[in-house]
Amino acid sequence: MKEQGNRVVSPVWAQRIDVKVEEDSLWVTGWGHIYGPLSTGEIDRKNLSNLDFFRRLRLRQSEVRRPEERSGVYQYADATDDEKLIDFVKRFGPVWGRVLSRNPESNGTTTLMVLENLIQLRRGQEIFAGAVKIIRELNRNAKADPAEIVSALKIILPPNMRNPSCEANMEDTPKVIPPIPTGVDFVGNGIAERFSALALELWGSKGVPESDKKPAVIICARQVLCDLLNRHAPVLVPVENEVIELPVMPNEGIMEALYFQLRLDFLAQRLIGTCLNCGGHFPVFRRGTKGCSTACRTALRNQKYWKTHKKAVNRNRRKKHPGRK
Repeated sequence: MKEQGNRVVSPVWAQRIDVKVEEDSLWVTGWGHIYGPLSTGEIDRKNLSNLDFFRRLRLRQSEVRRPEERSGVYQYADATDDEKLIDFVKRFGPVWGRVLSRNPESNGTTTLMVLENLIQLRRGQEIFAGAVKIIRELNRNAKADPAEIVSALKIILPPNMRNPSCEANMEDTPKVIPPIPTGVDFVGNGIAERFSALALELWGSKGVPESDKKPAVIICARQVLCDLLNRHAPVLVPVENEVIELPVMPNEGIMEALYFQLRLDFLAQRLIGTCLNCGGHFPVFRRGTKGCSTACRTALRNQKYWKTHKKAVNRNRRKKHPGRK
């Protein structure tokens, strides 16, 4: 089984998207929805970037396209307010909603109308951002910061489970992590939620030696991440004489594709950087990269130059413009 190559692509949710906002609801209409994978041999190269979901997701507006500029799914993780979330949906489609209508078109595509709940969209973004934070730390291996992982697990933990008992300081807390937490407080919750609660309990417990807390939190975090990714497993697609893994692009939205890319970065142990200019996340393809895009890297270079040569620049300006302060 091989990874996705250039012979087939995952299609965009829709080729044209319109979003109307009404209170806590997003009414998303998409024209040109294609459910299955597309063979690149059947696509005009001029339209490839418009039909390839992951290529379209990577491309940022008004920027030079370079291989390392792959913010991709991390745009969703960084959509920390409603304005950014709505803009993300306008560009790429609903993350996950309820299909209101589905109308097949004569050209083989489908026109969809999906209702997405803004409250659920916010919560989905929080969980996704928490998963990104966990991957960022786990892929740092020995340099992983357990406190950062715990803060991510707090985000993933449902609000109704965020109570003092999840961070109890119990002297008798066992030092061996049970395979799956049980009890009344955990009934009805998935593995990710249960291990998040367990990690918080172990991290805050006085009964666990400090030296054991980091490995215990990392074990729990791996369980949490695996469960989240398993909820969005890819599908196998035959391509010529081979089989590759691809995400599905269902009518409901692009959630499966977002987690698919996250899964690839996790398995590749790819470092996830934080842009020093805009604060956004991005996969690091070149060691030492501090900016997520050409614009941000240019801004960082300008800041560094100004910090180093500020006095000389101001002095030259005063010479050219006498009387200027």
